[in-house]
Amino acid sequence: MTTPPHPAPDLPLATAGTAHENPAIPLNRRYWCALGLIAALIVFHQVLLQPALSQLTSDAPVINIAGRQRMLSQKLSKAALALEAAGDPTVREARRAELREILQEWSQSHRGLQYGDAELRLPGTNPPQIAAAFADLELHFTAIVGAVEDLLSASRDIHALEETSPTRASAIERILVHEVEFLTRMHAIVGQYEAEARQHIAQLQTLSFVVMVAILGTLLVVQFVVVRPAVRGVGREFEQSEAQYQRLVESMSDGLVVHDPQERVLFANQRFCEMVGYSVTELTGAPAALYVADGDRRRYDELGQRIAGDNAPSEITLKHRDGRSIETIISSQLLSDPNGGPQGFLLVVTDITARREAEQRNRELAEQLAHADRLKSMGELATGLAHEINQPLGAIANYAEGCLATLAADPTVSPELREPLQRILRAALRGGEIIRRARSFSRPQPQDIVPTQINDLVSDIEQLCSIEARRRGIEVRLELSPELPAIAVDAIQIQQVLANLIQNAFAALEDTSEFRRRLFIQTQLTDDGSVEIAVHDTGSGIESHLRERIFEPFFTTRKEGTGMGLAIVRGIVEAHGGTIVVEPNRDGGSTFLCRLPVDGEAIRARAPQQIVSAVVSSRVSSP
Repeated sequence: MTTPPHPAPDLPLATAGTAHENPAIPLNRRYWCALGLIAALIVFHQVLLQPALSQLTSDAPVINIAGRQRMLSQKLSKAALALEAAGDPTVREARRAELREILQEWSQSHRGLQYGDAELRLPGTNPPQIAAAFADLELHFTAIVGAVEDLLSASRDIHALEETSPTRASAIERILVHEVEFLTRMHAIVGQYEAEARQHIAQLQTLSFVVMVAILGTLLVVQFVVVRPAVRGVGREFEQSEAQYQRLVESMSDGLVVHDPQERVLFANQRFCEMVGYSVTELTGAPAALYVADGDRRRYDELGQRIAGDNAPSEITLKHRDGRSIETIISSQLLSDPNGGPQGFLLVVTDITARREAEQRNRELAEQLAHADRLKSMGELATGLAHEINQPLGAIANYAEGCLATLAADPTVSPELREPLQRILRAALRGGEIIRRARSFSRPQPQDIVPTQINDLVSDIEQLCSIEARRRGIEVRLELSPELPAIAVDAIQIQQVLANLIQNAFAALEDTSEFRRRLFIQTQLTDDGSVEIAVHDTGSGIESHLRERIFEPFFTTRKEGTGMGLAIVRGIVEAHGGTIVVEPNRDGGSTFLCRLPVDGEAIRARAPQQIVSAVVSSRVSSP
């Protein structure tokens, strides 16, 4: 069954152009006005702020050079003293060169502060108060320069330096005297430069605040005069179009996706996003390969090729984000641009996964009903066989009992012959009892609930299975707690539980190497007062995803299994008010834990068919 193609809704892809043109035309003049205001702000910024910024950038080197002048004057004095104190001719010549270099740098900076120096980035434009301070400083500057030149001239003769010279001593004295006055006045000049810089910063801050207020005012004007009316008009148009679009597309029960010619997603509605498990953001711009199953990729590509002709719906499998397969029916339709060229194509996707799963469940149910019918026929055949087998078992028991009576009358017979005959008698009686239980399993009869020692049941079953264990090369160990109370159970049914668990363990150990084939059966009293039976094997174990279904009827992991053994085991245990679970072992294999309550009064009124009811109800409730 296929779904007819859906008509493609008018997406914004084809209609949005005309919806937004009209509101823009009357707002064009306002936009130009806004641009004019912004241009005026830019001019205002250049005229007022840029000169202030330029002045501020020149203040820093002026202050640095002025401050360095104080350091150079001190350095000049130290160099003069070092020249006078030098005794070695080579050292003296080096001191003279150092003094000359300091004098040159000091003089250049002094003149640059007054008249400007491009190399030192000094503008040479000083306010009147700083120019007057330099004029007051000039006397001391000139005196220090003259004293240094006199010292350099008097120190030119290296041999004359060995004797004390009044000229050199007078020069050094003048340097030291005028340095103090120079430092005092230069310090005041540096303070004036710093005060002027702070004044420039304050002016710049004021201008910046004025510009900021102007910008904010302009923005408010643009907002209220231009932007706000435009946003309101366009918003109304958009909201109406969007609301109509949302009602049309999002109300669809099918998924809707729009592709460009390269199969990139342009649009997807919420229903389609839910189908594939991705959000709209993740799908937009993504290739179709993101959500198309690998096996149907070619068929999906063919949808775009045949849109112009046959656009019959196709069944295509998509893949969910988590890996699940999604069975869909997809209808396609071509989308054209205003010139008639291909703009993309629209796909309407119908999810038929639930329909396919229902069909699969119906097929499985039919198979299970057929299987159950076969089991019913086998049960009827087994009932007839049980009747036939019961007669020879009775004969075996009679012959064994007769032999025991004969041996008891003859005291000369070895006692070792009596034990095998007693085992034969017990086994025949047990077999007859099991057959009787099997025949009465489906008929309403009272259970034979009596106080029973679980350890005795475990020991009997171990003996019954010991021959099979030896044949398979399996080591069976019993770890039975000696202080278990007697519990009210149907002994035959509990032995059936143990027999099924042991047989399953034997099967699990088939693929295990012979030296690791071990089976442990343990009993203990739990903290909640229940008797626990643990059947522990060292086989390959049960996979985690299978442990949840291992007790379901008709579920089996073996080719020769019927899937009923563990279902019946759970039915028997739950009919006795107990629980059974399976757990993995750390060293491999599995452990079946069966817990039975010590108080069996709650199950005395239960009929045997309740075990069958438990099996059936578990099947009905299973997924």
